[in-house]
Amino acid sequence: MGVPPVGLAVTGFPTPTADDDGASAAVSLDILSLTAVDVALESAEAPGAESLGAASAVTKLSAPELSVLKSLVPELPLAELSPTESSVPELSATALMPLVAAGGSALPPARVEGAPLAQVRTTPDGDGWEYVIQPYLFLPFNIQSTVNVAGLEQSASVGLGDLFNFDRVLAAALRFEARNPQYGFFGDLSYVYAREGRSLTNFPLPQVVTDPLSLVAPVPIPPGTPASVTATASSRNTTLDLGGFYRVVDQTLGDNATYPRLLVDPLAGLRVIFLSGSVDFTDIAVAGVPLGGRSLSQSATVVQPLLGAQASLELSERWAVGLRGDIAGFGIGADENLSWNILLGTRYSFNNTLALQLAYRFTEFRYRQGQGTDEFGLVQSQNGLWVGLDVSL
Repeated sequence: MGVPPVGLAVTGFPTPTADDDGASAAVSLDILSLTAVDVALESAEAPGAESLGAASAVTKLSAPELSVLKSLVPELPLAELSPTESSVPELSATALMPLVAAGGSALPPARVEGAPLAQVRTTPDGDGWEYVIQPYLFLPFNIQSTVNVAGLEQSASVGLGDLFNFDRVLAAALRFEARNPQYGFFGDLSYVYAREGRSLTNFPLPQVVTDPLSLVAPVPIPPGTPASVTATASSRNTTLDLGGFYRVVDQTLGDNATYPRLLVDPLAGLRVIFLSGSVDFTDIAVAGVPLGGRSLSQSATVVQPLLGAQASLELSERWAVGLRGDIAGFGIGADENLSWNILLGTRYSFNNTLALQLAYRFTEFRYRQGQGTDEFGLVQSQNGLWVGLDVSL
């Protein structure tokens, strides 16, 4: 059966131009030509019909006309049309979107004003701050302290066997960090106490001991008098580190895009040390005559500039190994003033907020100031197991 020529007019749709974002060429939708056959619905053939773009248009179609129109434009929502009398709903830009223009190119989607065509860049990853509290214990394999008070020098040595003997050794610390992916700040507070006493015979009593003893002894006690004595050396060292670090290396190694990941942070700050030392002489006896005792003690506050670095190699989401070291003092402000610290260990993360650290730590501190009876000095070295817990806030 022959198909009469039908004119199809589409009105009421925007015409994208080159000025619209994302559109590369002007496309006119005033008259839409269908490719295979010129189809038109003339008003003479469909009395009472207005333009299909009108909101109230109702077109009456015969069965042959409906069949031809549905075969040529299968995407149009005409499923509810009946062969005898049907309503063609208002055509929208969405309904016409699958149609192909005479040139063969698909019509571009209409742009919604105010909505971005594409995400230009993703939101920066990890630009927030993380706050971590790290309580940790130091389990000493060995602590050596040499205390010099008023020219009298005595040593204390404690080890792992004295771990629960708190009147001889005690070590604990707390660290806090505030950090983001680029830089951060830290505060580290530690306390170490060591004490040891030993019995000595034929010990030559120094003048700082004999002078006070002579005031209570039946006869004057000259310096250098041999005596039996119990000498006890003790030291207390409270260290506060304050500083910041800056990330200079953050890169993955090998072909994997995530792990292993290397992080390197130089650090700088101040180290403040509150130290005290004492040498106690008790049970002093000369020729079997008890003379009591004498205690000598002194303290100092030491401020040291601090430089160091820390490096971490993240092996997976759970495991990482790290190294941290620093040096401080540089002989500033005293006859001898130097401290250094090195820590090597591993870290296991249970989740995003809790991790366990296990490391070997070695530290040394050397301080001396003054001469003769005004001299005060402390040399302390320690090495042992460092056990810490990271709690992210």
